[in-house]
Amino acid sequence: MREKFFKPIIAFIAAYLLLFTGTGVSAKGFSDTVGLPCEEATDVLRTFGIIEGKGEVDKFAPEDTLSRAETAALIVRALGLYESGNGKEIFSDVTWEHWALDVITTASELGFVRGMGDGTFRPDDTVTYNQAVKIAVSMLGYGVQAEALGGYPPGYQIMANRLEILKGVAREEEMTRGNMAILLYNTLDAVPSESVSYGKDGGGQFKELDGTTLLARYRRIYLAKGTLTATYGITLENPGRSLLRGEVAIGTDIYMTSDTSAEALIGQKVKVYYEKGDDTRSAVIIVPEGKSQVVSIDASLVSDKTTLSTIVYEK
Repeated sequence: MREKFFKPIIAFIAAYLLLFTGTGVSAKGFSDTVGLPCEEATDVLRTFGIIEGKGEVDKFAPEDTLSRAETAALIVRALGLYESGNGKEIFSDVTWEHWALDVITTASELGFVRGMGDGTFRPDDTVTYNQAVKIAVSMLGYGVQAEALGGYPPGYQIMANRLEILKGVAREEEMTRGNMAILLYNTLDAVPSESVSYGKDGGGQFKELDGTTLLARYRRIYLAKGTLTATYGITLENPGRSLLRGEVAIGTDIYMTSDTSAEALIGQKVKVYYEKGDDTRSAVIIVPEGKSQVVSIDASLVSDKTTLSTIVYEK
């Protein structure tokens, strides 16, 4: 795609375009997830305060497994529903003394998790792949549809594939922390469903909540996608006004961000997670979406007075 390059500071842009590699997020990631399939997911979730390190601050331990109690705590934290369960003893093995009583109660009352059928929850058991997929589908509001497709586990697998939330998740018997981070990240970006009418045996009509995600619904954090076209000092497309320090543009939409590496993503397709105010959009984090063709310009061939008519910055 060709776009007008309306006022280049050529040497400045060339230096950046020669340097960027297609990766980068605003938050410092965990040292033990660099280069792993879960790297982007853990970086984004850490920025939102959804996940924390394990043992050491900069370690995530992606190969470790999760207990059922830890999984309940993770999803309650993800949706900002901290300790809203009022401490009810729903399960015989999750009593007042258990650290996860509130989060398990909250997740159960919302229909995100279920017991084992005998009155227990088995909070210290390792969460399995099938259980994690069921939790993710239930979080999105598609549990009834999954039951109609065959129930647990095949119906939930079918529904999860339709929702495209299993991308990048390795199918292993026990769910690792790294795989759970990827699944949760995919789930938070997916379009949820809600019931609009109820029928017999739990049936009814459902609708997708177009234009929203779980992050938007529960955390008021929204997602925008597009090409990063301008930052302070670098412009590939005119967003309508000059940008201030700390601002970036996707098309004509302008966002405030603390992402000091935003310049490295200029001209690339990105995802921006942002909090929306009355007249501002505060970017929480910026991550690349897929791979873009990197353009380089040899600064030595361009003089300060040269005006470049076009530049290919994305393919």
